[in-house]
Parts: sequence; C-alpha cells; structure tokens
Amino acid sequence: MPNVFTPNGDGSNDIFKPVKSKGIAEMQTYIYNRWGGQVFETKNLMIEWDGGNLPDGTYFWIVKYTNAIGEQKTLNGHLTLIR
Repeated sequence: MPNVFTPNGDGSNDIFKPVKSKGIAEMQTYIYNRWGGQVFETKNLMIEWDGGNLPDGTYFWIVKYTNAIGEQKTLNGHLTLIR
C-alpha cells in the first residue's frame, strides 16, 4: 500500500489504491482520521479513495481480506493525504 497520495486532479497519484491485489478474493478497507473516526469504507479490491473533501493530514487504514485459498488476514498502516 502506498503511504502518500495527492488527490489534486493532475492525473498522477490522485487516488489511494493498492500497489497490487493479485490473489485477493475479497477485501474490506476502512480509513480513519487521526481521532479514530471512520471517514471511508469500501469492499472494492482497488479501494480507489480520492480523499473526498477531507483536509491534508495523516489517516490510518485497515484492510481485512480473504486470499485465493480462503485465508483471512488483516493489514494496517497509515497514509498521508497532500492536496
């Protein structure tokens, strides 16, 4: 997962999406602000979060997924949104 994205409409790095998603059968992504409030949720394997109308800052993500052989796993990390 990338840790910085710049949704400024220039066509480069405008959405938060996984670097690769091969071998993933199902996925649920949650994004939280620095106070722990959920700001985004999706089941889309490519996530495609554009930051909405949220300000610059650090956000935290949790991805719960099932791989192609049925194993359930969880990943988490942070990202920086720069406008």
